[in-house]
Amino acid sequence: MVEWQHGGTTDVANLLPMKPRLHRLKSVTRIRLDPRPHGGIRVRTPTGYDSDPPPF
Repeated sequence: MVEWQHGGTTDVANLLPMKPRLHRLKSVTRIRLDPRPHGGIRVRTPTGYDSDPPPF
């Protein structure tokens, strides 16, 4: 998900409903929040944490 002010689009594929607290966290930090293909959110932080790491 890329925010509009950073070149993101306003189409359905780039939309993700969020609670205000989560939206602020995403907007003021470098945490990345991406939609998962089958629902839910993938969280990635600058420190390397990934809530949905690739399989080994």
